[in-house]
Amino acid sequence: MKLLEKEVSERLIEVYLDEHVAVKKVSHDSGKQGMKQFVAEIISMGRLRHRNLVQLRGYCKRKGELLLVYDYMPNGSLDKVLYMVLVLITVGGAVYVVRKRKYEEVYEDWERDYSPHRFSYKTLYKATKGFKDSEVIGEGGFRKVYRGVLPSSDEQVAVKKVSHDSRKGMKQFVAEIVSMGRLRHRNLVQLRGYCRRKGELLLVYDYMPNGSLDKVLCSNVRANLNWFQRIRILRGVACGLLYLHEEWEQVVLHRDIKAGNVLLDADLNGKLGDFGLARLYDHDSIPQTTHLVGTVGYLAPELVRTGQATTSTDVYAFGAFMLEVACGRRPIELGKVYKGVLRSPEERIAIKRVTHDSGEGMKQFVAEIVSMGRLRHRNLVQLRGYCRRKGELLLVYDYMPNGSLDKILYGSSLYLNSPDQTCMASD
Repeated sequence: MKLLEKEVSERLIEVYLDEHVAVKKVSHDSGKQGMKQFVAEIISMGRLRHRNLVQLRGYCKRKGELLLVYDYMPNGSLDKVLYMVLVLITVGGAVYVVRKRKYEEVYEDWERDYSPHRFSYKTLYKATKGFKDSEVIGEGGFRKVYRGVLPSSDEQVAVKKVSHDSRKGMKQFVAEIVSMGRLRHRNLVQLRGYCRRKGELLLVYDYMPNGSLDKVLCSNVRANLNWFQRIRILRGVACGLLYLHEEWEQVVLHRDIKAGNVLLDADLNGKLGDFGLARLYDHDSIPQTTHLVGTVGYLAPELVRTGQATTSTDVYAFGAFMLEVACGRRPIELGKVYKGVLRSPEERIAIKRVTHDSGEGMKQFVAEIVSMGRLRHRNLVQLRGYCRRKGELLLVYDYMPNGSLDKILYGSSLYLNSPDQTCMASD
C-alpha cells in the first residue's frame, strides 16, 4: 500500500479559478478497501487519454478525505438525460392522448364509401373557433348551428351539431345524409358533408348570410320584405320542392317545411334547408309508415291520423308556409296571445287539461289541435286555442253554460222543454 501511494505522490491537482471541475468523494469507511479503490482509480484513469473518456485531472487526500477530480460534464450522466427524455415522452404522450380525445371521431369500415363527404372534427373545431357561443347563429331543440370558416379555403360554412341516437340506424342515417348531399338545385341549401363523433353528428352546409326567413318575417329591426321579394321566395321554395318530389332520381320527403327552415342568401333568394327529418324512397313506390314528425301548424290532418308522410303532406305544409309568408305570422305561436281572441274581458271559456304522462298524451294533444282547430260549424264546440307551459297541456274551448247533454238527461234539477211537451229528467 505504501508503494502505491509513493507512485502517485508526485501527481499534482490542477485547479483553475475560471474552470469547472467534478469532484468525486471516495468512500473510505471500509479502511484499506476504500484506499485501495482510491489508488486503483488514480492509476487506471490517470493514464487513459481519449476524447470519449472523462479525463481524470488529479486527486486530493486530506485528513482522511479521498477526493478525485474529473473534467466537468455540464449535461450530467446519461441516466439523468434518459430520465428527462422519459419524462418528456410521458408528458408528450399524455398531451397527445388528450388532444386525440379532444378531436376523437367515430369511424367505421362502412363509412369508407362516404369519405369524400366527411370532414375531420379538428377542421370543424378550428373553423368554429372551438364551437364558441359567439359563433352560434341558430339553435333549437337538440341542435345548434355555428358559423365557421374552413381553414383550407377561408370559405364560410354553417356547421350544425345534431344529437343522434345510434340505435336508430346511424349507417342508414349517414347514407341518406350523403345521398342528399348529391342534391343540386339553386333553391336548396347545399349539404357539404358531415362528421360523426360519439353521440353527435356534425352537418356542414353552405353559409346563408341573411339567416332564416322566420327571423326576417318576425323581426322588428330588419327591413320588411316587400311583396315582390315574398313572391320570389315562395316561387323559389316551390321550385326546390318540385325538384325534391319529381325531378331527382328518388323522391325526397322534406317533412318539415316552414319559414324557419327556409334560408336567405345575400340577394334574399329563398333556399329550402334542414333535411334532418327528410326521407327518401324510389319513384312509383309507397313510402313506409313512420312515426309522426314535423311542426305543429304545418301537419296535414291525414298525417296525424296515419303517420304516413307523402308528397301531399309536404304540399300541405307548403300551403301553411305560404300563409305564413303572406301574413308574417306563424300558424301557431306558443305563449303568445293576440288581441281579439276573446270578444270581451269577461268572456267565459272552457279549459280542457290533456294528460301528458306518456307520449300518447302529446299525440292526442296535437291531434285534437289539428282536427278541431279547422272545424267551423254552429253546432260544433269551437276550439279557441291551446297552451303548453311547464309540462301542462291545455285546450281552450267555447264555454257552454248548460254543460254536457248527459248531465241534462240524467240530472235531477234541469228540464227539457219542447214545443209539444215538458219532461222532467229523472233516473
